[in-house]
Amino acid sequence: MKKARSPINLSFDTTPYVKWNLLGITAHYICEAGKLITVPLAIKPCSGTRGAIMAPVLMQVLRSFEICDDLGYQMGDGATSNDVAINICGQELGYTSKDVRLNCNAHWIALVAKAAIFGANIKNFHQILFDESEGRIDTDARWATLGIVGGIQKFAVHASSSTQTRAGFSRAIDQANLIRLAHDERIELE
Repeated sequence: MKKARSPINLSFDTTPYVKWNLLGITAHYICEAGKLITVPLAIKPCSGTRGAIMAPVLMQVLRSFEICDDLGYQMGDGATSNDVAINICGQELGYTSKDVRLNCNAHWIALVAKAAIFGANIKNFHQILFDESEGRIDTDARWATLGIVGGIQKFAVHASSSTQTRAGFSRAIDQANLIRLAHDERIELE
């Protein structure tokens, strides 16, 4: 990394587990040959996911690789704890998160997808879905608050609600399979 032709950009994130948290740090840079290099620098135990806890671990890794003066952009998910960690490191290294922070678009896309699937109550999904006292689905009203997941559940309940409905769905599936088979055979003939 000492001969990198570009600044050394970082991506990092914490992964919370039941017994411990890990901070993963990866470097991205252009090497002497002009190729993009992506290399994991460390997976370090971290006593939490708050920025003030991550920053000293991040600084330890940066110092051990002697890249503090060669840093470029730093990317993490949208958590404000990453801004805090970058700002704490930046106090020592002379930058702020506004100068070097990149957000991971994949993380934002995942958040939007979860919101679309689970509705506005994603954080309370398990509590909404299950009756705490009995450990089972409580009411249709609870399902209605769960966005697409609630709609799929409503469809599944309707599809299996009577012998006639099940037979109707079975016929529709058989017809769809015949159409698919006819389509596949036509493709093979061409």
